[in-house]
Amino acid sequence: PPLPSKASILTMGIITPPCCALFSISGLIFLGVMGMVINAAPIYIKGIKDPEAASNTCYWGAGCYAATFGISVALLVKERAMGRRDSLEDASDAYGQFGADGKQRLVANRAGAGGYGTH
Repeated sequence: PPLPSKASILTMGIITPPCCALFSISGLIFLGVMGMVINAAPIYIKGIKDPEAASNTCYWGAGCYAATFGISVALLVKERAMGRRDSLEDASDAYGQFGADGKQRLVANRAGAGGYGTH
């Protein structure tokens, strides 16, 4: 399969943090609860030979999800500081997705419709 274009990679960089944050927080909660269940009552889960090691593994996994969640939140904060629309426009301009004419039409449409940039 062909490699994704640089513009699509930049667009994924803008869309991906909220998705990663959502999956990370769900993984963090799930593994944290599983670690507590294994620690408190290992009889409810079949096949665990060493409950302490199993619960520690869950906690380590939850820690990895917590780190991913932290990175996602940092990227969301950075994105908000830069402005989402500006980031999308830069991504398309940098790699010519719209071209010069397309960019002029895009800016004209936004300005005419009361979009951003009409302060």
